[in-house]
Amino acid sequence: MKRNWKDYEGIVKGMAYKFTFTTKESVEDLIQEGYVCFIELANLEEREGLDCPFEAALSNYIKQVFISCFYLRKKAQKNTAILVDITKVDNLLGYNPVKFMDTYLSLPQEVKELANIMISTPKELISLLRKETFKKAVTVYLKEYQGWGKPRIKTLWSEIERNFVV
Repeated sequence: MKRNWKDYEGIVKGMAYKFTFTTKESVEDLIQEGYVCFIELANLEEREGLDCPFEAALSNYIKQVFISCFYLRKKAQKNTAILVDITKVDNLLGYNPVKFMDTYLSLPQEVKELANIMISTPKELISLLRKETFKKAVTVYLKEYQGWGKPRIKTLWSEIERNFVV
């Protein structure tokens, strides 16, 4: 049975206006979300049927969607980082993260790749580090697990020696 959205405009708008009083959401956004609920429920009714009148199902479904959207937005707001002045971060950490990123970005490609590997520290590398020196373990890991050839590994170690005190 095809349903006309205009027949249910009162339910959609009524739920949207009712919900804006408690959440301070935009009425237009909620009305649009309500019509999406109408479409989804009408499709569900065509495919599977409903156990209750369409009006009751629509009201409950819109309410559930509005509450879950509101909850997820509140949760996202809680988890959003607060912007802090970079000088305060510098003082807290003891170093400037912007300079750190600049340094990282200016590294040669092979050194960046090694840094990324070291950050994730795969279990194969850890087991090699238990048996070998750092340089030997990294060399074996890059050869066997990353498929690096000797010239690339040689470039890596020369870049490290050139850019860092070893």
